[in-house]
Amino acid sequence: MMAIGMVLGVIMIMLGEATVLYTFYAPLEAHPLFYIALALIIVGTYFGSFAIIRQYNLWRRENKGKTSPLLAFMAVATLVLWLIATIGVVATVVLQFIPWSFGWVDEINIALSRTLFWYFGHPLVYFWLLPAYMAWYVMVPKIIGGKIFSDSLARLAFLLFIYSQSR
Repeated sequence: MMAIGMVLGVIMIMLGEATVLYTFYAPLEAHPLFYIALALIIVGTYFGSFAIIRQYNLWRRENKGKTSPLLAFMAVATLVLWLIATIGVVATVVLQFIPWSFGWVDEINIALSRTLFWYFGHPLVYFWLLPAYMAWYVMVPKIIGGKIFSDSLARLAFLLFIYSQSR
């Protein structure tokens, strides 16, 4: 699904039919296939996210009483944050931009579309930051032969990222 979305999106960009680029702000309008590509890419990430979260939950059921590996916990927390954060951008693409670009509606609520986009755009920086935290808390100590100061505090930090987005 994501590969199809990527190919469609690249084709529309290469054809000059999607010059709206990253923020795709209205009233700039792209070809409907560009918006469909965006929807396929983001919704496609949901399948991978749910599969990883499912595996994490299966591990927890099979290992009752054990603390899950920190890196797995952090990955799941990051995916939960992703699922929450992308709700706005999926809503604006599917419910506003696709119908508008096909001409099914004459106009869209520009302020609403920008608000929904930035509901996603602001936490987007977390998806660059959280892998660095994962490396800092899990991989670097392993490489240098040290150990993390507090597993519980590292988990709390990731839960606070989720909490801050869900407010």
